Amino acid sequence: MRPAARGVAFVGFAVQVATVVVLTATMQPYATTLMFSLLVAKAVVGYRMLRS
Repeated sequence: MRPAARGVAFVGFAVQVATVVVLTATMQPYATTLMFSLLVAKAVVGYRMLRS
């Protein structure tokens, strides 16, 4: 993966983590569950991309 693409992926991951934290702090159970599920899926896909 190119360095620029890796940086963009990292920023996107950081924004999604911040979103999950904010939704958790505001006690939004359904939105938090959905965003956390998407975050886990994104982490799995990203990990597989880094390994290949």
